[in-house]
Amino acid sequence: MDITFINPKVYYKYSHTPYQNLGIGYLAAMLAPEHNLFFVDGQMLSENKYHESLEAVDSEMVFISSTLFQLAEALRIADLIKRKCFNTRVVMGGAAFGPLKTDGLIGKHSVDIVVIGEAENAVRIIANSRTAKELNKNGLAVRKIRHFTEIKVKEKPDVNAIPLPLRNVTETKKYMEIWRNFFGTTSLHLLGSRGCPFRCNFCDKSVTGSRYRPRSASEIAKEFQLLAMIFSPDDIFYFDDLFTISEPRVNEVCEAITALECKAKWSAQARVDTVNLSMLQVMKRAGCTELNFGVESGSEKVLKILNKRISKNKIRDAFRLCHSVGIKPGAYLLVGVPGETKSDILETAELVKEISPSLINFSYLTPFPGTRIFETTKHLIKYFDFSKWDDFSESIYRDNCFEISPKDSEKIIQEAFDKIKH
Repeated sequence: MDITFINPKVYYKYSHTPYQNLGIGYLAAMLAPEHNLFFVDGQMLSENKYHESLEAVDSEMVFISSTLFQLAEALRIADLIKRKCFNTRVVMGGAAFGPLKTDGLIGKHSVDIVVIGEAENAVRIIANSRTAKELNKNGLAVRKIRHFTEIKVKEKPDVNAIPLPLRNVTETKKYMEIWRNFFGTTSLHLLGSRGCPFRCNFCDKSVTGSRYRPRSASEIAKEFQLLAMIFSPDDIFYFDDLFTISEPRVNEVCEAITALECKAKWSAQARVDTVNLSMLQVMKRAGCTELNFGVESGSEKVLKILNKRISKNKIRDAFRLCHSVGIKPGAYLLVGVPGETKSDILETAELVKEISPSLINFSYLTPFPGTRIFETTKHLIKYFDFSKWDDFSESIYRDNCFEISPKDSEKIIQEAFDKIKH
């Protein structure tokens, strides 16, 4: 069967540092042995080439991956394909689906199947089943909603049984070229685990869940070596929510990487309360050059609002340890938290001066449906057009929620960072 995967084109804050859609890569790997696969990656195509490629789609089945931010464009694509090829089955999935009612998101658009959850266990069944009855027979939780079928995948896939994600060599190099043109360096990413057990109330875990599911160190090392040998990126980024879940786990992965013949530098993400000196020393020896932490704020009050369950002292300790072993510590920061005051922002600016991060990365708080912060602040949201929500560079809260505007907050913190870097 001919199957086309589509990653809808959107413009957003991080367009200059894009990472490939590994969700599509994993699904494609499940289908590759049995089907003819085609791809339309909107992030890599010019406007004209993108629309030409969509017009040319004539596969028997189309999978469209969508975040909330991509949803409006994804639905437009679904309607376009159905107008051209009525018998093509249009399947949609991704982070857009889960916490909100599917029928409210899909409306009257031309979608045949919506998959909620991690779809690796379902994708082959969908490709080989023609009716909802057949889907039911094959063990999927199926519900008919007006003109489309909803499939809820309740059983999480075994992350060690899934093939490595399919990466097109030419397309991967295009992603690297964008990085090179903007930063003068290149980066590729991999996933070493799924799920995060921590309970920050702004984090959307509707797809991967709270149960931590690690891939084996040997499987991670295998993918690491393939990326290093085929593409030679300047950095391989562990895209996990939390690389430093435990010291034995970190030691195991680092040992597997160190044993590889092909060496490469790498970076990861962590919580400040999950690192210690011996762990960081092991990571440094294994090639880790940068560790990015969810600092979010320098205000204890705001950290409590976000349910981060970390303290400023923990933040200071983690950055001090990274500096001591030669790992660059980066800081993810949130602005635009309802109830945030100018005093809170000044505290964050002072903390930035203290910890001297190698980089700071701002996001505007986006209260995704299904999160605790959404439930407690939804009365303050100024619009519910989800296509505008995922940019992280503009607040979706009403202006009167803040003593100081998020833009001014960002400016104050950025000025503090610039002072320590010049």
